[in-house]
Amino acid sequence: MKNQKGFTLVELLVVIAIIGILSSVAVVNLNSARSKAKVAAVKGSLAGLAAAGEIYYNDHNNYTGFCADSAVSSATSSAQATSGLVNADITCTGNADAWAVSAALDNAGESGNDYCISSTGSGSTAASGNACP
Repeated sequence: MKNQKGFTLVELLVVIAIIGILSSVAVVNLNSARSKAKVAAVKGSLAGLAAAGEIYYNDHNNYTGFCADSAVSSATSSAQATSGLVNADITCTGNADAWAVSAALDNAGESGNDYCISSTGSGSTAASGNACP
C-alpha cells in the first residue's frame, strides 16, 4: 500500500454536506432573529411615548391633542421606518383623560398581535383588533 497523504472523495463530500446542513440552520436562525429585532425596535420607538404623554399632560393638563403632537408623530414615524409593521398600521386614540397607541406587529412569534402603549405607562401585547388596555 502506498502511503498517500490527503483526503478521499467520500471524506470531502461528507464534510461539505455537514457544512451545508449547519449553514442552513444558521440562516434560518438569523432570519428569526432579524424579525424579532424589528419588533423590538418598534416597541422601543413607541415606549418613549409614555414619557412624552406625561410631559404633554403637564403642559396642557389633559391629553386632548396628544395624538397630533410632534413627539407622537416622530415616534410613530420611527416605528414605521423599522418595517416591522403590517402595512405600517399605527393607531393613536386620545381624549382629555387618556391616550393609547397601537401598532400591528408582523413577525412569526407575534403575528396577529398588536403592541399597545397607553397613558398608564405600560406596554402590552393584545390580540389584533382588540382595544388597547
